[in-house]
Amino acid sequence: MKIVILVSYTYPFVGSGIGQVALLQAEGLEKLDQQVILVSSNIPSTKKKFKKNGVLHIKLVCSNFLDKFHIPVPLFFLSGEVMGHIKNADIVHSHDMLYPHSLQAALIAKIYRKKFVLTQHVGLVQYKSKLINLLQWIVAETLGRATISLSDKVIAVNEDVRLTIKTNPFKTYTLLNGVDRMLFGPVSEGVKKLLRKKYELPVNKKIVLFVGRLVPKKGYKILFEARDKNYLILFAGSGIVPDSMKGEKTKTKFLGNLPQDKLSEIYKLSDIFVLPSRDEGLPLSIQEALVSGLPVITTKNPGYEKYFNNSQVIYSERIPSKIKKTILKVLSDKVIINDAREFALNNRERYYSWEDNVGDLLKIYKNLS
Repeated sequence: MKIVILVSYTYPFVGSGIGQVALLQAEGLEKLDQQVILVSSNIPSTKKKFKKNGVLHIKLVCSNFLDKFHIPVPLFFLSGEVMGHIKNADIVHSHDMLYPHSLQAALIAKIYRKKFVLTQHVGLVQYKSKLINLLQWIVAETLGRATISLSDKVIAVNEDVRLTIKTNPFKTYTLLNGVDRMLFGPVSEGVKKLLRKKYELPVNKKIVLFVGRLVPKKGYKILFEARDKNYLILFAGSGIVPDSMKGEKTKTKFLGNLPQDKLSEIYKLSDIFVLPSRDEGLPLSIQEALVSGLPVITTKNPGYEKYFNNSQVIYSERIPSKIKKTILKVLSDKVIINDAREFALNNRERYYSWEDNVGDLLKIYKNLS
């Protein structure tokens, strides 16, 4: 099959969970002998066309001015070359209804009578600005609804996201994100110490890890306010570090964007994982933390209890004082720490892998073609 996949950001951009999903699915489909073209914005600027692991990447010039409002929506038009690939494709697959390129791809797919698949990762995101929330709702109810109506199949990353999609239920499908069970996993205390020395981190101090974009939705500022002398907080993810946070170097450390191989090592050298985010679907970071054997502290989002129902996931309000109290409680509880590691060691096969994800995705494609 010839498959065209469209996403906002992806390789070499490493700060997008959606982009990582699209990339891993594209490369997984190539391993199953499918022909895949992956279309995305040219951020950061790189070659306009190249191949990586068998996948043809086409990078399009875009405007990224919305990012200053913490809205990760690059605006770009599909080129004549991309339209040609869609014309000759068997399946066209785009990620998220709120991105303008999804509607463009859906319309072009319909013109050429191609099957169009949409993956919806989250519901509406709540911003502080009422105006931005209103504009988001308007886009969702107009362009978003149009994209869904043009879709032959709508995939949701969890059951609660699926229920928010107002369309024929027979047209929707729940497909959980996968996790790389070969790359992420728990390590011994000896290996953990070696990794800390490698990254010049304190060997004997407790380490709290945050992985995500430095945007309000992810709650990084809330976690920063929960810092304490008894642990070091590592922030891994893209975004601009506020000047007010740059002076604090004994309790926090900002690592910036990290490729998957280095990120997996940061998980392995940490003690617990904290993500005080909101308006999530099914974050890759939580799954990666659990497979790495880390207890997880997060805020309760719709659908979490269905998928994160083990004792290693602890919920907290998005209040710095309460998050700090929960962190200190978990770090002092050897049972929770040991149980998280043992659970990861003994239940690796329970975690949905990318091979599982891609295999099910290919079945969806084939049922449509």
